[in-house]
Amino acid sequence: VFDAWLSRDCEIENNLLGVIALAIREGNSPMERLYLDSVRAVAVAARRVRAEAHRFLQFVRFVKVESKRPVLTDGGETPGLYVADIEPEYDILPKIAGHFARRFQDQRFIIRDKVRNQALVYDTKACQIVTFPEIMAPPLPNDAQFERLWRRYFDSVAIPWRKNLKLQQHFVPKKYRKHLTDFQNRHR
Repeated sequence: VFDAWLSRDCEIENNLLGVIALAIREGNSPMERLYLDSVRAVAVAARRVRAEAHRFLQFVRFVKVESKRPVLTDGGETPGLYVADIEPEYDILPKIAGHFARRFQDQRFIIRDKVRNQALVYDTKACQIVTFPEIMAPPLPNDAQFERLWRRYFDSVAIPWRKNLKLQQHFVPKKYRKHLTDFQNRHR
């Protein structure tokens, strides 16, 4: 239900209401009844949201933003803040929050959803989804070190004589490449 609701499709509320009413009436999960329009719509929406969230676990690239002044924490000085921009089709920030919070437990980061003007903010203790225009406004700075690392990684795993642009586009569709450092200023 939650995954389908995150799709924000125009009729998803009515379809969710139909599925929930059917579940209450029948006393069990109606999700096996894909022959019903509302059940099928909810299942398809939920699957699309989960698929996009899974893709963005791979396609988020952070840039280190230097602090003007050091931020003191229990463990001493925090070395900076990492920021990433994404433009997902669905509202996936709640779906990816746990993954990035676990993966980067000791680092502060912000993932900005440029489509919905909201951001996932993690301060090493808790994740929050916020909608402050101040967070969304500044463009990400160029981080030459991160760019060199991503390009070096990309070049080291690429085998030039086995270049297959069609397969590459299958695994990394063009709509995700806008914020991927490894594809910036490249014709791949």
